[in-house]
Amino acid sequence: SERITDSRFAITDIAVLRQSTSTAELLVSYPRLTSKRCVEVVVHRVTLNRATNKILKREAWFRSRPCVPISAVQHASGRMEVIDAKSAYLTVGDLGYPSINSRTRRGDLGSVFKISRTEVTKVSSGHRNAQGIALVNASTLMVSEHGPRGGDEINIPEAGKNYGWPVISYGRDYSGAKIGVGTAKAGMEQPIYYWD
Repeated sequence: SERITDSRFAITDIAVLRQSTSTAELLVSYPRLTSKRCVEVVVHRVTLNRATNKILKREAWFRSRPCVPISAVQHASGRMEVIDAKSAYLTVGDLGYPSINSRTRRGDLGSVFKISRTEVTKVSSGHRNAQGIALVNASTLMVSEHGPRGGDEINIPEAGKNYGWPVISYGRDYSGAKIGVGTAKAGMEQPIYYWD
């Protein structure tokens, strides 16, 4: 009931927190359609019986805000990288939200988080659609981010930093129009690599 038959509502990632021969503890992320007909990115921790493939337990770990009108939904991201058996990093895209330009209205959208059962911490903001995430050498977090027409980026998110979307971008709108103010602005981070 939370995932209508529409490719925009596919599971975006499954991460293994821990597993044994009998059970697996997983994180599952997907865009959820609410009863108010709006969409949010959610992560559930799921305990699975590996012999029967039945869910033994499901608990919510994360829910993005604001809930976005269904007509706008795209760029969910929802990619995860496990830190340890109790926590993971999560990417949340801009969901195609028409008010993404407003810092106060976009809330959790376009951000990277560290999540656990008891705590959610925003790491960074200003990401469009971070669909790749990896811990390199067990300490450096890297994300690959899809821009619009060009503007794909590799970033190393750091706490409290803003990576610019939608104010700065090396991409262009699909119409060919410039996005935001250009490729740089004070207080916004540059990618370590980009494709234009």
